[in-house]
Amino acid sequence: MQKRLLKYLLIFFIPLLLLMVFAEVLATKTQNKHKINSELLSRKQNEIKTIVLGSSQLTNGINPIYLDDLSINLSSPGQHHDSDFNILKKVIQKLPNLATVVLEVSYAHFEVPHNGPNFWKNNIYLKYYKVNNFNRKTYPTDSLLFISNTALYYFEIKDYYLNKSKGYNEYAFDTLNYSGTFKDLNYNIQKIKDLKVNALRNKQDKITFKKNTLFFEKIIQFLKSQNLSIILVKPPTYKTYLAKRNKHIVQRRDSFLNTITSKYPKINVLDSEKDTLLFTAGDYRNHNHLNPAGAKKLTTLLQKVLDSIN
Repeated sequence: MQKRLLKYLLIFFIPLLLLMVFAEVLATKTQNKHKINSELLSRKQNEIKTIVLGSSQLTNGINPIYLDDLSINLSSPGQHHDSDFNILKKVIQKLPNLATVVLEVSYAHFEVPHNGPNFWKNNIYLKYYKVNNFNRKTYPTDSLLFISNTALYYFEIKDYYLNKSKGYNEYAFDTLNYSGTFKDLNYNIQKIKDLKVNALRNKQDKITFKKNTLFFEKIIQFLKSQNLSIILVKPPTYKTYLAKRNKHIVQRRDSFLNTITSKYPKINVLDSEKDTLLFTAGDYRNHNHLNPAGAKKLTTLLQKVLDSIN
């Protein structure tokens, strides 16, 4: 009876295991931004002058190809300051000529909880950057991609092998990333005006804000101890998004930034958040994410800040 049960279990699980292994191989071979960045870090570690860290707003907003010195954009959708800091502390050891670090300070970012040890991208950070965000001893399975987010990697594999919908350049920036609600509406200003503003975090969280700002100051202190220049970026958002923001969240964030820049006077701030003249509907994917055309504009502004430092 037991042998028969074992046989049935093997018949069931062996094909499943082989399927998972096959899926992992496919996921690993996809051309994702972290893989490209990892290769760039290995090949050009002595030449990299600037690191960009942050969430999707800087992933979509900064294209290093438009920066004069070699730069790397290590931001990622959903990435928060705790992940930023762990990545920074690891990669900085390999970058002898690093001069500047760019950090995101977008709307409500300080009132969103940190990623923590259970963040699904911790597998990615470990695999590509050797960063342990698990706060524990790691195991071989911690570097597996497909099991970290099965649904996402199913579509990643499909896109890569069937649709070829990504257009990453040598700096891991997706040059084809125009898709979104604004493009769907053909960038029609009136239709965009009537469009509901989604993904707007207006819920206040003063406890998280206090915790996150204290942590952020630790990042600033670390960067100062390394004699690195600091640029804080308030990325652009569309005018209808601006109008819907919670004024208390904005005031709290801006008050903290005023305090931190006064305390550490050599911090530079690139504030394009309310620039509705330079950044128009045609520069956005949605209310708070730029497309490649908008990214060219924001990256050009970042270069001007870098020029002012140098």
